[in-house]
Amino acid sequence: MSRKNDDMAFWEAFNKNPNKKTFNELYNQMRPALVFAMRKAKINSNLPPSVFDIEGANQFYKSVTTFDPNRGTALATKVIADVGNKVNRLNTDYQNIGKITESRSYMIGPMIRATAYLQDRLGREPSPTELADEMGVPVKTVTTLQKEMRQDLISEDVFESEYVDLEDVEDTQKSVEVYYELNPIEQTVFDYVTGSHGKPELRIGAKPDWNAIAQKMHTTPEDVKNIHKRVVKVWNRR
Repeated sequence: MSRKNDDMAFWEAFNKNPNKKTFNELYNQMRPALVFAMRKAKINSNLPPSVFDIEGANQFYKSVTTFDPNRGTALATKVIADVGNKVNRLNTDYQNIGKITESRSYMIGPMIRATAYLQDRLGREPSPTELADEMGVPVKTVTTLQKEMRQDLISEDVFESEYVDLEDVEDTQKSVEVYYELNPIEQTVFDYVTGSHGKPELRIGAKPDWNAIAQKMHTTPEDVKNIHKRVVKVWNRR
């Protein structure tokens, strides 16, 4: 059996029964494609190699869950293109992530995958305790990682104004393209602000209800505001 057919066999198993086991099997099968997609971005980069592995794994999950075999594009081709585009932006978009200590940065990839898995299983954002149980680590480790990810992935001076909303959010094509550029935490904020993917639209008048969203996500309103700024930055870049 060819590698292309092997890829599809693992993808079909995951697509039919999406769980941690089938996802990890698919991830391991397609690891060579991931390595190929990330190799150029890692050259002469100031970021730790683990950062590329983290974001590559995150984008890989998005790629395989949106893959449509009827479009005629090979799965490996889509993964290489999607992951390559994502990691090539890291050196400029996520330059501050290097502040996360190397001893903890290797754990962010598993946390991203555990978050996505629990979101699918629970139908909501998992709590730090649920994430810690899934990953087999202390709750304090999860909360520390979440805090560091927010601090390093979000530029505090992106906007001068206190609040900037998403414009033309009814543009379906743009919404889809932007959504799959976001990490799971940013996607959750997007969903609550826009009422997408089965989540309620949490607003007070025209503005998001930061307190309600924060309560759903087990974080603070200030964190939600900052994550939303990151979402708007991606939105306006399109």
